Amino acid sequence: MATWLACSTALASDIGASAVLVYNRAMPDSKDVARHYAEKRGIPEDQILGLELDKGEAITRKAFTETLYRPLFQFLKDGDLF
Repeated sequence: MATWLACSTALASDIGASAVLVYNRAMPDSKDVARHYAEKRGIPEDQILGLELDKGEAITRKAFTETLYRPLFQFLKDGDLF
């Protein structure tokens, strides 16, 4: 499932420009859901990030750090999104 993360204030007038959308590349439907959501919310294509994440409902701290936290942080940093 796609996950919406606000990168700046939630009170921004253009919520799409202040959001990043993360989807799970390990789940084929996730990309379609992310693109649909991005279109409806006006999230720019370059602010959509697909990561290879676990399909389960819970992950270890190590898996979280390695597969979600670090890649997302790098994406935000590289894109000057915070």
